[in-house]
Amino acid sequence: MSESKSIPQFLIVGAMKAGSTSLRFHLNNHSKIHLPAQELNFFNNKANFDKGLD
Repeated sequence: MSESKSIPQFLIVGAMKAGSTSLRFHLNNHSKIHLPAQELNFFNNKANFDKGLD
């Protein structure tokens, strides 16, 4: 893995209508938290998962 990339320190896991979008909104307003622009789709997409962390 290159030095410019880092693995997440935490993941938000939420079912539909469980408030995960609201939690993301509030975390995104914190100056020391960086969130990706979109969902990771790592664990729920076999093609992405099979690529591994690199």
